[in-house]
Amino acid sequence: MTILIHIDWNRRLPFYRRLARALKALGHEVVFLSSSMAAWSELRWQGETAALCRFGHTTVDAPRLDDTIEAAALQWPQTRCAQLYTGTILAATRIHNLQPFDGILLWNGGSVAGKALTDFAVRHDIWTGFLEISNISGKLFVDSQGANARAHIAAKPDILMRYPVSEELFNTWKQSFLAQKRNTHVVPQSMDRQRFNSGAILDLIGIFAGVPWTRTETMSSKTRRILLRRGPASEILQEDAFDITGTDYVFLPLQLSTDTNVLLNSTVNNEVALYRAANEAQEMGCKLVVKLHPAEVDPAFARRVRALQVTLGFLVSRANTFVLMEHARLIATINSTVGIEARLLRRPVTIYGNALYTNFTDAHLRNYILGWLLDIDHTATSEIPPEQAAALLERCRV
Repeated sequence: MTILIHIDWNRRLPFYRRLARALKALGHEVVFLSSSMAAWSELRWQGETAALCRFGHTTVDAPRLDDTIEAAALQWPQTRCAQLYTGTILAATRIHNLQPFDGILLWNGGSVAGKALTDFAVRHDIWTGFLEISNISGKLFVDSQGANARAHIAAKPDILMRYPVSEELFNTWKQSFLAQKRNTHVVPQSMDRQRFNSGAILDLIGIFAGVPWTRTETMSSKTRRILLRRGPASEILQEDAFDITGTDYVFLPLQLSTDTNVLLNSTVNNEVALYRAANEAQEMGCKLVVKLHPAEVDPAFARRVRALQVTLGFLVSRANTFVLMEHARLIATINSTVGIEARLLRRPVTIYGNALYTNFTDAHLRNYILGWLLDIDHTATSEIPPEQAAALLERCRV
């Protein structure tokens, strides 16, 4: 079997190289289609079969692409999105003609290239696998139809009952997980944005060769702050001192302002969520406590939150998210995995957007975490066990 892997970001290349080695160990062939010139250059240098996505010269047959990352987060016009769509279809067609592939693995699927490859797969009866971080340490999400609320298991959660996990095993895992979260204050996305991305230089050069630049950040957050002479976004909000254990409050941990899960799967953004949570706190007769996402880098967004603080009168905290969740009377979220963590803590939670886990029962949640998710850490350097690669391919056919 031949599998096409689409690379949307040069920083994901180490993970995809690990995955490709595991797939090859199972006897499969792997070809690459890259939206990153840096990733494409490295793959070619290593002798891999790799093609490069470029903007097409026509927009014929391109659908409306308003519900893509480029349109929602980068404000690309339809014409530019359509050019990338047709360019991606052309690149996939050329690869398929030279070396027909049976399946496509791609990250999230919410980009223009992701939409193009999904449509290409439908037209050619090719299976798809959508990968995404799970925000559960050491585990990777995969689904045959999409990520987050667009996943097959979101629409049909009873699929998860095919992957049963005992309550005893789950409770043992949960206690360890909760203990780890109570002592963890930095999220993986925050660490990732602190690192300098040297590949971004080549990717920026690639713009002049018609290669799309679809990332919302071009350098590490630390480098950006130095160049702009600004502090981190979190420093714009003054932390309020209050007694966590002695205060009745609703807790709203904000999602990233560029979170595709919010942009593509919810009509409610962070600002609307602040108003809704403030109303719920008022009705419950308690305070609203808000925490900016630790990986947030947009100072303009932080200033809007600060302005809303004056209007709504909420408290701002930088304390450990899990500690804040444990003592809250209610946890509010748009659609982040905070909702799953609240369920694990047995805390009441309200969801404002469309979430993967909205219709999960306790059994669904148990089977999702320990049965469905793969034991693959996409940030690690160790080899991916072939049995986990085989499980990934199996999930793509469900």
